[in-house]
Amino acid sequence: MFITTKIADLVQIAPEDFSKESFVAIEDNINAKYANKVGNNIFEQAHETTHLTAVFVEFEMVVFRPFKHEVILARITHQTEEGIYLGMDFFNDIFVPAAELPDNSEL
Repeated sequence: MFITTKIADLVQIAPEDFSKESFVAIEDNINAKYANKVGNNIFEQAHETTHLTAVFVEFEMVVFRPFKHEVILARITHQTEEGIYLGMDFFNDIFVPAAELPDNSEL
């Protein structure tokens, strides 16, 4: 259910973060970019701003990634036509797209 993955990325530091300790500014930007993101689109979030400082970083991240057909204990918090939202002890906003639900599921 959890995996560890290595990430190498170019982190952009905005001028308003220059007053922070460098490791704090880098950590804040990594968290803003990766925390609470779902799917593969987390790498497509680029900022088109000038006057940024870019820092190449490598880090490890723990990722919540259930395997396909893995059974997890959760409660349905709400649903839409697009899918269902699940809550667990450690996450409250897990989204499961309708296309990923088992066959014969109804929304």
